Amino acid sequence: MAENKILTSKVDRLWLELEKANNDKTSQDEQITNLSCQLAERNRERLGMIQILEIICAMRNIIITPTEYIGLEEELDRLRKEKDKLIQEQAQNLESTRKMGEELKVRDRELTGKLRSLG
Repeated sequence: MAENKILTSKVDRLWLELEKANNDKTSQDEQITNLSCQLAERNRERLGMIQILEIICAMRNIIITPTEYIGLEEELDRLRKEKDKLIQEQAQNLESTRKMGEELKVRDRELTGKLRSLG
């Protein structure tokens, strides 16, 4: 009887371990699928850029080597980062301008109040 309880306990523990392992595997499979989708999207973007470059080069009768493609991709990435940085700076500037406008309104109200009290 005691031996059955011990064996039942071991079986239950093994089932729990198996269930946890299955959950971990499912989670990893989901992550792999997500990463694969992201990678496929990036590859589609790159292929699109390469096709556009090929069309432009064909129109201009220019030949680009694979090394130049890599350089152009790097330049596109750099320009994207620069654009993102400029967008962030613009947002910060807009926020600063908004804050300064609020401060000026408060200061104007204060000065108007002082002028009225003097007059």
